[in-house]
Parts: sequence; C-alpha cells; structure tokens
Amino acid sequence: MAHLNHGLRPEAVKEQAYVKELAKKLGLPLFTKTIKLRHTKGSLEEIARKARLVFLTDTAKKIKAQGIALGHHQDDLAETILMRILRGAGPLGIKGILPKREINGIVFLRPLLETNRCEINKFLQNKKIKFYTDASNRNTDFFRNKVRLRLLPLLEKIYNPNIKKILIHFSQSISLAYDYLKIESEDVLRRCLIRNKLRDGITIDVKKILRCHPAVLRETMRLAIEKVLGHTRSLTFAHIEAIEHLVKDQPGDATVHLPYNLSAIKKRNFLYLKRSQRRLLIKQKNTL
Repeated sequence: MAHLNHGLRPEAVKEQAYVKELAKKLGLPLFTKTIKLRHTKGSLEEIARKARLVFLTDTAKKIKAQGIALGHHQDDLAETILMRILRGAGPLGIKGILPKREINGIVFLRPLLETNRCEINKFLQNKKIKFYTDASNRNTDFFRNKVRLRLLPLLEKIYNPNIKKILIHFSQSISLAYDYLKIESEDVLRRCLIRNKLRDGITIDVKKILRCHPAVLRETMRLAIEKVLGHTRSLTFAHIEAIEHLVKDQPGDATVHLPYNLSAIKKRNFLYLKRSQRRLLIKQKNTL
C-alpha cells in the first residue's frame, strides 16, 4: 500500500493514521510520506496529481513492483470525459481514463473503472469498512468539483438520468475510432518522413501528405510533433489547424510558430518541424 499526505488539510493526519492502521490489520507493507505542497503557478489539482505520480512511481521502482493499482471508478471517468468536452478536447482526450496505461516505465491499473461510486459505497457499508471523504471534494472552486456537484446532477435531473453511462459509451466509441485513426496516421508518417539528418527536427514530404484525408493529416501532424518534442503539451486545435492551412494553402516559405520553441516551416514541397536552438540556449542561460 502507498499513501501520500500532501500537507494541505489538517484532517489528512487522521486519515494517514487510519491508512497505517488498515495496512497493519491487513498485514500489508505500507509506504507513506508527508510533503508540504506549495501552490505556485497552475492548478492546485494538477500540482497535487503530479506530486502523487512522482511518489507512486518512485515507490514502485524502489520495491520493483510490476504495477500500481489506483482507485478511479466509473463516476470519475464520466466526469473526466465531460470536463474534456468542455475544454475542447479532440478524440485523444475524449478517450478518457484508460484502464491500463504505462507512465514513466510503470504500468498503472484501474480495476474499479467499471464500478460506480454508489456500488463501492454499498459494498463498504455492507462489509462495515470505514472510509474517509476528502473535504476538499466539496470545494466548487475546483473545476472537477463544479462538474461533479453542479453540472452532472443538473444534466441527470433535467436532460437525461443516464448521462454518465452515455458519456462513457460515447468515449468508448470515440476511443475505437481514434485507435484506428492513429494506426493509419502512424503508417502515413512513416511513408512521408524524409530520411535526413535534420538536427532537432524532422522533414515531411508535403506532396505525399496532401493525399490524405483531413482527419489523417491532422493526426499525422500531431504524431510528428510528438516525435520531435516527446509530448504534445500545450498543443491546441488552433495549432493543428494552422499547420493544415500551411500545408494546403501556403505557396511556400511560410512558418507557423508552435509551443516549446517548435516551428513548422514550409519550403517548396517539404515541411520542416524544427526546434529553435537559439531560443533554447537563451532559456537555458536564464535558468542557470
């Protein structure tokens, strides 16, 4: 068992003590840690999530665990899908929370993803198992809590009592379609890549990629960016749309500036995705 106390709530000390008691009762080894989370830039939820990820991953590697099981359930999945729709996510985001995923070389499992919160609560009550509810879950300053406590109940009451199941079925359908799209786009990227030694970037054959369906072209561009950066953080629909316009409509010698000092440059029949070394060097100097 593993438990992280973020140091954000006074009652978390009592919860941590209960986890220790439970681990002892079950005869399971427990790895626990207390930190003092500092809220700097960005969402406090996201900062806390990253802190948990680091703690769990470090613990798993330390004890050579094969995987990490998390407690996300069906209601969490419905909330996540709705949140991503509201934020304008594409097919990849609509896939929602995956039951199995590898992060930093560790397999994360979510065995309760097909079980809803009500069923879990009933099970615990029947077995007389004590559980705690994080008081911050009632704070509607957090986006997820707004969706959970205000928006989803409203949708259930006024529009459809089965909205959570509908969101999950929608996500499953999109997930299958996206998996097929990704396979097609990976093949297109392999065929369109020019084998050269471009430093900090790649070169794509524009003539070949223009033969693709727009959906495949967009996903191929997303995969190409991921290939250069190693991630697609801060990449938006507007960025992908701008690259599509660059490839299709610009005659040549045009550039689209992307996050993380990445540029998409069209010259004649080639598209270059390249990171700016000069900007990276300035950034490195500023952080010394």
